[in-house]
Amino acid sequence: MDESRASLEDQEEYDMMINLRSKSEKQGYDYYNKYAKGKGFSIRKDYIRRHCLSKEVFHRRYTCSRQGYRKDMYMDPNKRSRQPRAFTRCGCDAQLEIKLDKERGDWYVLEFVSKHSHPMCKPDEVAFLRSLRRLTEAQKANVMGLKDVGLQQHQVMDVMERDHGGYEATGFTSRDLYNFFVRQRKKRIQEGDAEHVIKLFWTDAQSRIDYDAFGEVVVFDSTYRVNKYNLPFIPFVGVNHHGSTIIFACAIVSDEKEAELDAKASQSLPFTDNDASPIEKDAACVFTPRAFKKVKMEIYKVMDWEFIDIIDEDICVRYVLSLKQTEKIIIVKCLYEEASLVSVVCPCRKMECESIPCEHIFSVIHFLNLERIPECCIVPRWTLRAKYAFPSDRYGEVYTWSEQMERYRQLHTFGSEAFFKCSMSEERTLKVMKFLQSLIHEDETSASIDMESQYGHVIGQSSRSNIGYTDHVHDPIEVIPKGAPTRRMRGFLEKRERKCGYCRVRSHTIRTCSIYLRKVAQDV
Repeated sequence: MDESRASLEDQEEYDMMINLRSKSEKQGYDYYNKYAKGKGFSIRKDYIRRHCLSKEVFHRRYTCSRQGYRKDMYMDPNKRSRQPRAFTRCGCDAQLEIKLDKERGDWYVLEFVSKHSHPMCKPDEVAFLRSLRRLTEAQKANVMGLKDVGLQQHQVMDVMERDHGGYEATGFTSRDLYNFFVRQRKKRIQEGDAEHVIKLFWTDAQSRIDYDAFGEVVVFDSTYRVNKYNLPFIPFVGVNHHGSTIIFACAIVSDEKEAELDAKASQSLPFTDNDASPIEKDAACVFTPRAFKKVKMEIYKVMDWEFIDIIDEDICVRYVLSLKQTEKIIIVKCLYEEASLVSVVCPCRKMECESIPCEHIFSVIHFLNLERIPECCIVPRWTLRAKYAFPSDRYGEVYTWSEQMERYRQLHTFGSEAFFKCSMSEERTLKVMKFLQSLIHEDETSASIDMESQYGHVIGQSSRSNIGYTDHVHDPIEVIPKGAPTRRMRGFLEKRERKCGYCRVRSHTIRTCSIYLRKVAQDV
């Protein structure tokens, strides 16, 4: 039943796309890009045909960004001067081909292929796909206005994310914003405990998900400078499957970078040579790019070892390896169940310490002629599927709006686009101004307008009805520690007062101490 329903939906989707007509080439591109956003892939412009005389475009093809393969000239190791980038193309055939109808003056779909040969991005990763990252004209005008009043780049990005309701709705990343500012800069150049804070602990939904996935190792970092209340700032820090530092709990948390790493890792594979072993190619598909670099180094060391003996003990087999041209010997213990490898133990303990197979384990795998890494040698925390068991919640609770502010945010987002377009024409500007004035001076007697105005976002996972309000939130009470020293601990960057090493007075040093200089003169 589910399969027939899915096939019916696919057929309806195909009919909708094949019957699509657009007024221009750009409109066709925008429609296919919007379709790609809903599916979870990125597109790019591929084939184009123009008239010989007028140079007018009459034929256009848009493909999946992973269409085709990397050219052979870029695969030659002798011509590479640096480490190649990860593979992003896998020969995907998905495409949309449109052509100009000269009689009707619009564009129709010539061919549409919906099937992809790779997994789609998850909804929270779509915002990082290249064809979907673009600053609109209204956004460019807005960010330049924020930049001109003195806001820094990250502050401008925070404002845009807040206005749009999160980074996934903004339409661009901080890197895109930085590149835009650089281009504009170059263009310009060329042209009591009551009501006191006693404890503050904060963690968001994504941090809790990260803790469930990677919480086996947690570092409590208390090396930050101490404030004047003797309350140290201690973040809870860990490491994710990309080898990047993540914060499980603290005052401020940002996940775009990790999300971007997840998006890039899911849509690319680490570069491997054409003559790479099957194990290396399998490792590239299993581990994250950061972990694969370490795994690849262990695979390359396999040729340094040779087998001396095999000791068979029913379900346990011991493989004796020797390092070539040395007397070093390693015995790797393997356990089998029904001819399947279920456990590998190496005395170097690299698997237990770093959670990646060592060169000795890979030597055994190479000796057994296995083309895939056994499951017992793969620790999920360093794989691409490390967090598949945990539902993504990157949208999280950063911006939880009241109903009124949600409507205001939507009006603000769409209004900025409309206002920018209307500003290009004086006639449209006057028309919109007149319409807005009529709305402002409209009789405000309806029940919906009589509601109490609410500003900003509300606290996530809470009801506004049970939030207590107070005029002031006082500073924390200063903590008096037990025992010596009774004075406050100073932060590393706080300026320390110097005092004389001879008379112990703070107003001068020993070099200018009159008592010390007088004593030296008497001794002489």
